[in-house]
This record gives sequence, structure tokens and C-alpha cells, in this order.
Amino acid sequence: MNHCHPDASHVCAFRMKYFAEVLARRGHRVVLLTETLKIDHPGSELSQLDTLIKNHDWANPFPILVKPMFESKLFSLRKQKLSFGFRQGIILKRYLFNNGMFNHWTQSAEKYFGVLESKIRPDIIWATFGNTDCWNIAQNISKAINVPWVADIKDNWDAFIPLGLSKLVASRFNSMAGMTAFSNAHRVLAKKVFNRDAKVIYSGFANNSVNEKIIKIDKKILITGSLYNSKFLKQILINGIISWIENQKRGSNRIEVHYAGNDVSFFKEASKGLLDYCNIAIDSFLPLDLLQKLQASAWVNAYIYNERSLFQHKTIELMAARRPIIAIPEEATEVLSISESIEANLCPCHSADIVARTLENLNNNYQSSGDVSKVLKYSWEEQSKKLEKFLELKKGVL
Repeated sequence: MNHCHPDASHVCAFRMKYFAEVLARRGHRVVLLTETLKIDHPGSELSQLDTLIKNHDWANPFPILVKPMFESKLFSLRKQKLSFGFRQGIILKRYLFNNGMFNHWTQSAEKYFGVLESKIRPDIIWATFGNTDCWNIAQNISKAINVPWVADIKDNWDAFIPLGLSKLVASRFNSMAGMTAFSNAHRVLAKKVFNRDAKVIYSGFANNSVNEKIIKIDKKILITGSLYNSKFLKQILINGIISWIENQKRGSNRIEVHYAGNDVSFFKEASKGLLDYCNIAIDSFLPLDLLQKLQASAWVNAYIYNERSLFQHKTIELMAARRPIIAIPEEATEVLSISESIEANLCPCHSADIVARTLENLNNNYQSSGDVSKVLKYSWEEQSKKLEKFLELKKGVL
């Protein structure tokens, strides 16, 4: 279960989408229940589900799409049309009385409970926290059809739940059979908030996306993902690249700096100083397979570290490219530990001078990044084996 539709062009869709696909390929009958992709989509028709289920190819997940009821207050809230005090009052009321912000989605899902019980008969429910309503639905299904549910925590609970309500809201999910966590940092958070241990299941990458053959390529520095309106982009990364280029011998091959992400306008403004030194290329949103090919073709991959994030999935994705990685300005201890364990070349750089020195070192002694067999331990395929074992243990735990 996930609030985000699997075809949503957002990272929120990836975790449940890819685990559902891998588990289906491993022989499990998997239903993926999500919200509809577009507001005008009618959702899965109850009258058609019996036939669709009978004829479904279970090598793929079976989708159940829930169209949420329209709710004017929530619409206004999302469009930021409400005053600050009124907005906060609605949020507080929602968590106190509905245990979440998307009760219209929770209520709309109820009509599918009978189909799940009579036609699917699931062994277990796995629901991810991008919001509490995903857990609300999982818990409601669990009670309605007597099936255990496991809570997955992939986002920062403390950043979503209103101050002062964390323990109250958490206590309403005591019926869960177990917990999984996006990272060890999320596992620590789960222990603090829910007083439960959680099994760490990392989000990964496809086995076939691992860059096994490292070939000599032109010097392309690829910057991936959100830039967080960070001063670090210009002050550290871009200034460091300029400093390194200025020290290159005349006649050296011209460098390309390539940005792939949604903060295009911010990148253009911050990178103006690069125009006299190198070629610049920009892509906004790219399908995941094209982005992975681009990362594998880079001389160096770089990204801005989000200090407010407990753990960033993009780092593991970049490790699959097996190119040297520059993190600006630092990285979490957990990520550095993973990097060391797979022999990846990950360089946190907190100053322009360190960026310049790192690029010069790579220029003089370029090596691929990461041992293939160790990198593959973090693929969707390998992580799904851990998930499979954990969910098997929780079957029947009510």
C-alpha cells in the first residue's frame, strides 16, 4: 500500500512500486493499492474487479486504484488558500479526530475491503508511511478481514506529525505486526516514537542498472536531484569546479557540467559563472532508466546533501553507476559506512578547495567506484529477499 500511484513522476512512488514488481516476479500474488494518478480518474470499478482478478497475469502486481472523495477544505489547504491560523487549526483537528490528513482517501478505500477478503485473501499487508492515512487504511483492512499488517516508515515522522501529537498518533497504530524502515536512521526513529524495533529494508536499483563495464569517457560532471535552494551549490561545488578548471593545462579537453533534476531555474542562476569555463547541459525530469544511463556515463557524479533528510535514496542509486561521487557538503555516517562496505569512491566536500583537489586527484588517478558483487547487495532484488523473509515471519501475527 502506498498513497502515490506507481506511475507518479516522483520518488514517493518508487519504493512500493519496485518492491511490488520484484516480489511478483518472485512468485507472489501482489496487490498494489494506491490513490489514482489523476483526480479525474474514476478508480478501480468494483463491478469489474472479479473478472480482472481472474484474468490477471500474476507475474505483475495487480493494481487497485482508489479515487478519493472531493473535499473542499483539503483542496484549499493543498492550494495554500487558507490563512495561517485556520490552516493550523484544520491540521490539528484532522490528526486529533481522523488520525491523518487524507480521511477522504481512507473512506474511499473501504469499498474494496470485501473484494480483498473474498477474491484476494491476502496473507499480509505492507503499508508505507508517506502519510498516516496509508497506515489507517492498512489497519482498517487488517481489522475488517483479520489479516496482519506491517508498517513501513520511509519518511521522517517528526517532520510530518504536528508538534505535541507524535506519541498520541503513534499509539493508535499498536495493532501492527511489525515494522520495516527505509534506513537505520529511520529504525532509530521508529524505536524512539513507537518503542519497536524495525527491520531495515533499503530502497535500491535494478540489477541490470549496475554499471559493470567502466570505460574511458569524456569529463562530464553530472549533478543529480534536488538542490534545496542551497548556497552550497555555488559556493562549494561550482566554485570548486571553476578553481579546478583554471588550473588545467591549456589545450585540455573541455569539461561538461550536466544537471539532471527539477530545480532548473535555480541551477541556471547559480551556474552562470561556469559559462566561460565549460559546456553546460540541463535535463529536467528524466525517466529512471534514462537517468541511470546518464549517471553511468558520467566521469563524476555529484549531488547536494539534504541536511534535513534522515537518509537519501539517491546515494544508493548513484553507487550503482560505479563512478566516483561527490557529496556537497557532507553525508550521514550511515551512508559513509555503506560506501566503505562496498568500496565506493564517495567524497564529501565541504569547501571549494576540497572539490578542486578531489577532481584533480581523479584526473591523475581515475578509478571505478564500488565492487560489483558488493554493490548488488543493495539492489531491489537482493533487498526484496530480506523483505520476503521478514513478511513471512509476520504472517499470522495478529
